[in-house]
Amino acid sequence: MDRLIITEFVNILRVHDPVGKQLVMKDRYAASVIVPLRGRLRFDFGTELLHTDAAHPIFVPRGASYTNTCLEEAESLLFSFQLQENPPPRPLIPFAHEQHFRAIGFLRAQDTADAHLRIMEHLYALLAESWRETGTLSHPIARRAAAVIRAEYADPALHCEGIAGEFHISAAYLRRIFREAYGMPPSAYLTRIRMENARHLLREGRSVTETAAAVGYSDIYPFSRAYKRHFGTSPKHT
Repeated sequence: MDRLIITEFVNILRVHDPVGKQLVMKDRYAASVIVPLRGRLRFDFGTELLHTDAAHPIFVPRGASYTNTCLEEAESLLFSFQLQENPPPRPLIPFAHEQHFRAIGFLRAQDTADAHLRIMEHLYALLAESWRETGTLSHPIARRAAAVIRAEYADPALHCEGIAGEFHISAAYLRRIFREAYGMPPSAYLTRIRMENARHLLREGRSVTETAAAVGYSDIYPFSRAYKRHFGTSPKHT
């Protein structure tokens, strides 16, 4: 389960996109929840494609690079903030966006310590309302597979086919229900868990070689490449 710790409120915006408009974003400056009030948008993250409309808000992490294409004239609300950890992009479920947007706008104008705390309260509330593990209740196997990954990530032999075999289902079926539940395939979830634990080990002073072995990599070079892709920096510079 993601630990969403908000470190800073950045801004709220109401934006308009005409049909056909395309925005190329490199290294997004802040995490954002994006809620179209009308229209449709497509976000192409290279390995992940997400569509969003009024019934399907999305989360975009800080540091993300993507192309945003307006498929149908859109007006959207953006809630931007900084998180201690940045999970990957994912679909969200609808929440009381207008209520939080209006409240944050009012509090921001006050510019007091109390107002700032109440802004953070609204940001946490909107995440609590929208950041449910969509699909996990209808896919208990996906939830159990995620638990296996969190428990056994240090095993170099851990892979989707083996996990699927534990539940007597095909790897293709596991990938489908896992993506529905967590917004990513089991392999990406495994990499994320490994990288998060690797960063903690490196911060504890463990060597890169020791850390790679501890999170399931028998070779330091694939580990270093995966770490740099995930965090944008080499493990030596953590």
